[in-house]
Amino acid sequence: MSLLKPYFAFDALESALSFAARLATFHTGGRLTAFLRDVGIAPMAMVSGEPEAVARLAEVSGTDRAAVEHNTPIRVGKRAYRLRGQVLPAELFARPKTAYCPACLHADDQAIDGHPAKARRHRWFWALDVVRTCPEHGIALVRLDKDFHDGELLELGYRAPAPGAPLMAEIAAQPARPVSPLQTYVVSRLEGQSGPAWLDAQTLDCVVRAAELLGAVVAFGTSVNLAELTDEQRDEAGRVGFSIIAQGEVGVRAYLNRMFDAFEHGSSKPGPQKIFGRLYTAMSGARSLGKHGALTDILGEVIFERFALEAGTEVLGKTLPERRLHTVASLASEQRLDPRTLRKLLIARGLVPSDEQVHHAFDAQAGRTVAAQMQRMVTVISLPKALGCSRPLADQLMDDRLLTPLAGDRPDASGRTRKAVAQDEIDGVRARVAQAAPLVTTAPADFVPIAKAAEKAKCRGVDVLHLLFGGHLHDAVRVEGEGLAALRVDPAAVKVLVRDLLTGLSSQKAFETLRVPNEAGWALVDRGVLSSRIIPPEKGTHLVHRFEADAVARVAADLISASRSLELFGMGAESLSRRMRHARIRPAFSHAEIGADLYRRADTHRVLGM
Repeated sequence: MSLLKPYFAFDALESALSFAARLATFHTGGRLTAFLRDVGIAPMAMVSGEPEAVARLAEVSGTDRAAVEHNTPIRVGKRAYRLRGQVLPAELFARPKTAYCPACLHADDQAIDGHPAKARRHRWFWALDVVRTCPEHGIALVRLDKDFHDGELLELGYRAPAPGAPLMAEIAAQPARPVSPLQTYVVSRLEGQSGPAWLDAQTLDCVVRAAELLGAVVAFGTSVNLAELTDEQRDEAGRVGFSIIAQGEVGVRAYLNRMFDAFEHGSSKPGPQKIFGRLYTAMSGARSLGKHGALTDILGEVIFERFALEAGTEVLGKTLPERRLHTVASLASEQRLDPRTLRKLLIARGLVPSDEQVHHAFDAQAGRTVAAQMQRMVTVISLPKALGCSRPLADQLMDDRLLTPLAGDRPDASGRTRKAVAQDEIDGVRARVAQAAPLVTTAPADFVPIAKAAEKAKCRGVDVLHLLFGGHLHDAVRVEGEGLAALRVDPAAVKVLVRDLLTGLSSQKAFETLRVPNEAGWALVDRGVLSSRIIPPEKGTHLVHRFEADAVARVAADLISASRSLELFGMGAESLSRRMRHARIRPAFSHAEIGADLYRRADTHRVLGM
């Protein structure tokens, strides 16, 4: 039952303080401070949303307490308020400023006769700092600073312009703009509506902070100070940031990665603060942890994923348990390797781009694997000794890809990496020989070493190994000795197999015919340009490539290597390349792709006028 007569109704859009201000005018015709004291309410208790003050207001006015509390920030702790079921920190409210829409006040003035202080309702959502645009009239809210001791009492009948020309002038002065999607989301959520599930799972204050911080960095640069932004700039920051966080974790992560990729590193090794700026520093302080919700976790994970950090490094409250990424410098230091040689090998293995700067990070475990291979690498010069074979046979093993250089087939590899083999590769060849040829005390009298068998069969030494590894050559044995030099085979069996099985051209002959280097020839095979005949194994998995002369001739008729230019056109390779570049004709296959420039014959004839 109301203690104040006559009864004055509470409006569903207003807050307790707004209702109290209108009650004061309705019942006393005076200001709010005196009225509150008359009904036993301390004015600042009302401003602060003290539960007892709101309860007393509902009691004296005969209004449902729950209805009044529903629209009022009720203090529940130090700088913490409950509004419509959400606990929000004080910083999310506009207080001590007073915000209002002059167009809404004009509508209120038109609806009720009498003093504007009785008519003007302070909408509950105007109290939120994120609400800066009127959703009904599409204009910016006015925000008044607290300029005297009772400037927070929301007495819009006294603090806002008088009805008529003054108020209409203020309406005309407010810029028109659409409502920020962040504002819409916050108000809708307080009204009980659902939004994106990922955002709804976070506290409302975290969503607001994350949107405005991320948006400020995006809109105004990484060195922005959020505290120095104007209301209009914060509104813009909220719009931009919400458009990103509304995409969920995937969208936020993608944007942060784009920020990382867009940063101009130069020759320095920048850290998270340099790249992400205020976005990182605003969340890295002890008092800031947890205040930006999932954005903190996502940025921390992106930093772990993109920066070469040591195990135990702490980022945004989480510790990296083990190193994920290395740079050339950090891996070289960890493994005690020469960084220049290591860099070349990492480039060859595709872990580091050829234009790598010191900041480039790559998978730590993959880098350690390469480093381990480098520590056990064998240079081409040392291959014969390591394999126990002659220099020609060692070269043939490389040419036929029974041994793979540390650089693989990358044509841009250089230095020692192009001319070295991992010890594991050598161990693998020796193990295959040991598996195919048992160790004996004495070999049969007619058995001979590989080189002798190849000489008798008029083939390469590596062809004998192809036959052995493919299971076609039986009864091979090993005698005491080192590596391939200990192998003994039946020369008669080798001669028959070479005649019946190894028909056509070897890879060496095929590539010599095309005048292309070994890696370029195999690149053409791998791309299906040069077809080969595959000899399947009799046992095991070893495949042998042979090439028909007609297949090689077809490729030679279509593609011309620059090295054949002297033979075909009477000009050097560089002269041909220069003429083709001048005609703006690119190679069908470039040196960067396969290790040699190959032009279409038709293109060369057209350019050279043949």
